[in-house]
Amino acid sequence: MFTSTPCNPWKSGSSHRSNHMTLRLFVIALALLFLGGCASRSPMSSFYVLSPVVGKAEPANAGFLVGIGLVRLPDYLNRSQLVRRSSDSRLEVDEFNRWGGDLTQNIQDVLAENLSRLLGSDRILTYPWSGAIKVSRQLALDIRRFEAGPGREVVLDLQWRLFDPARDELIALANEHIVVPMQGEDSTAMVRAQNAALAELSRRLAGVLVRSNDQR
Repeated sequence: MFTSTPCNPWKSGSSHRSNHMTLRLFVIALALLFLGGCASRSPMSSFYVLSPVVGKAEPANAGFLVGIGLVRLPDYLNRSQLVRRSSDSRLEVDEFNRWGGDLTQNIQDVLAENLSRLLGSDRILTYPWSGAIKVSRQLALDIRRFEAGPGREVVLDLQWRLFDPARDELIALANEHIVVPMQGEDSTAMVRAQNAALAELSRRLAGVLVRSNDQR
């Protein structure tokens, strides 16, 4: 004897609605995942360069050929990210504010341009220069600090050495400590203060070069 199972007239519709609901939930979950990914996306990085800020000057008595470099930076500064000092022993590396190029070369270029303007001379080279070029004076710099500190100020601390390459002679040596207040707290304010610190250093170095030329 055969028995028949009663047909459920709602079964097909219920299955269809269940599949439709599952698909809706999947689409909603996918949309939320996409929106969450957009919300957590890292912010865009900003890039900065140091710039010369000193004005033009009348030609000074420094007609000899000057080489700027090598400039040496401590390891913590020799990187693409901007660095701040939050305390005497703590540094903060900013992943989203970076230098637009090599910081060492940027410093050399700015010093060379500043000195060119201050001395009224275009006879300023940056390291490295051709071995066939014989510079009369060479300025080497060991930078120990060049960053913003906790007091909203940029500190430039370094030792410079002036050489006479022809005589293989050290002419002068000095330590410099330059502090420039920041007009703000953001990275733009820090870089502007760093420009001002390099400008002050350039003025001091220009005086050294002029005196060195007078003593030749």
